[in-house]
Amino acid sequence: MRSTLFPQELLLAAGGMALLGAASGLRAGASVVVERSLVVPAALAATVILMIPTLYIGAAFAGVAPSAAQMLAGARKALAGLGGVLAGLAPAVAFLVLAGPAGMPTLVASLALLLGALVALRALFHQLFANAQAHRAVPIFGVWSAISVGIGAQMLGRLL
Repeated sequence: MRSTLFPQELLLAAGGMALLGAASGLRAGASVVVERSLVVPAALAATVILMIPTLYIGAAFAGVAPSAAQMLAGARKALAGLGGVLAGLAPAVAFLVLAGPAGMPTLVASLALLLGALVALRALFHQLFANAQAHRAVPIFGVWSAISVGIGAQMLGRLL
């Protein structure tokens, strides 16, 4: 039976984010590993909670909004994709953090997060707007994506 309180997609998303956060702090010690494994999921969750409603409102103004249930299901699936990408990249990030020069942790973690975000955004677009009206959603989704990535980067930059 599938849990409705903590769907598997959200557990995968949080786990992947926590793994990447922990991997990015390996060089700095145990306290930083724990801190980053909590900060990365918290910052990304805050970004999603802040930005998903704005996407729904923008899509509604353009006349291409999916139902609220589709929006939430699409967000859950996109977050699962993000978590899967980040979990898959975490071992490589850990290796590069430990073996690379001093500035490497921030750069590698940032690139991994950006790649994960791009995969998640692509999945979200296809979950929400895979219909004949998709061309009308592209400008709104593109602007929303750029703003969302910027807000997420700001949050992570301030917290890390």
